[in-house]
Amino acid sequence: IAAARPFLTPAANFFLWNPQNLPFCPFQAAPSPVNPPRMDFPSYHLPFTIPSIGMGLQAMCGIAHFQKDTLRIEYELKDAILGIVRSAPREVSLTVGQLLQVMMRRKLFGSKLEIQTRSLADLADIPGSEAGRLVLHVKRGDRSKAERMASTISLRISEHNLSLDI
Repeated sequence: IAAARPFLTPAANFFLWNPQNLPFCPFQAAPSPVNPPRMDFPSYHLPFTIPSIGMGLQAMCGIAHFQKDTLRIEYELKDAILGIVRSAPREVSLTVGQLLQVMMRRKLFGSKLEIQTRSLADLADIPGSEAGRLVLHVKRGDRSKAERMASTISLRISEHNLSLDI
């Protein structure tokens, strides 16, 4: 190899002729079209707020967790005027099959993560939800994390919908 290409360094020769760099290596098993390799999705933890609930007398803050195929929303309610009175933490879990759409909307000073479910009953326990839709306000510093989370959830929703069609 070195005689055929004297201008390449040994490191360049290794890179060009390494079987791991080839798209298909004859020494490895070919990926199966029936069971394609599945990507491991990262988990996300996104803090959020809903500033005005119940005619502006309450606010909600919490964390949205996405892990594997489950979106878990932990939240607590607090008094919007003084912020002193708080409720006990509550939790709602949604599977990818219950979600219809997750979208990220960028604003000047913050962003909004919009969650749409297939049924009204899925978000009935969360104050501030309306018609199966929940809008989470995200701080500007967490915008990129929220965009990655929305993209990952949308991908999982698409994969779930495709698996139902088969």
